[in-house]
Amino acid sequence: MMSFQVEFTRDVLRSLVGQGLREVSYLYSGGSTPPDDAGRLHELPYGLRLVTSRSVPTTLTWLMEDECEALVAVEGSGEDVGITDLIEAHDVSASTSWRPLLGPVITKAGMSWHRAVPECPPTPWACRLEFGSSGAFVAVLAETRGETLQYQPDNVAVLFERRDAEALHWSGSDHSAWGGDI
Repeated sequence: MMSFQVEFTRDVLRSLVGQGLREVSYLYSGGSTPPDDAGRLHELPYGLRLVTSRSVPTTLTWLMEDECEALVAVEGSGEDVGITDLIEAHDVSASTSWRPLLGPVITKAGMSWHRAVPECPPTPWACRLEFGSSGAFVAVLAETRGETLQYQPDNVAVLFERRDAEALHWSGSDHSAWGGDI
């Protein structure tokens, strides 16, 4: 059982609906920096931080306790789930992938759940935010190995194409990364 209440991720994502996205930062360990605009897929060692029109940051990051693994969304900078001063936030709002999503209102949120091992409760492995006709993004527990995106519980990847998210499936989940609306 996880000590952090991963069910709160649903509530945090729902609270973003109706807000406009103002800023996006990627979380990297000290001294590392995100690559220049990486196209349809961005990999982030510690996740991402969103700032919306209500000015409260929301952090999406990975969480592991024993064999239980989750992608969680928390209000604030993430200290309560292990984001420390050693992790730096790098503003990527100006990247071509994020620019179309800055300003428009978040219209929908979605999630996909999985069970890492039978002893663990269901936990989120993918979180989605949609911005009407302006686009969407999906954050997933994954990394690239060669040319393939594979499940990785201690890394976050961001997908900007719905078809990429719908094509991504992990064992232990009944849904693709696009998930279901919440």
